[in-house]
Amino acid sequence: MFLIDTSALIRFQRRQAHPERVEARILDQYPWVTVLDNIWAMVAAIRRELAPHSAHQGVSLVDLLVAATAIRLKLELLHEDGDFETIARFVPELKQRRVSAGAD
Repeated sequence: MFLIDTSALIRFQRRQAHPERVEARILDQYPWVTVLDNIWAMVAAIRRELAPHSAHQGVSLVDLLVAATAIRLKLELLHEDGDFETIARFVPELKQRRVSAGAD
């Protein structure tokens, strides 16, 4: 299962990403994921992992929240935002994929 960030969803809607069956299914269904009540501890933990590398400065609170939700729910994050790649470099639990990686 996937969690899709708005940055990726917009590319899908504009047909700027390489179509796959999984991506088409996401567009058809738009499943919602509930943010967990206790997610802020995970957000803080991610930020602590980024801080020693000064990687926390450019990452928005919303991106930290999305990343934490993906990790806690064990979902692969589809995105078009370099901040998620930065997070994944220091927090390997974040499974992520940039949607334009396979685009023509």
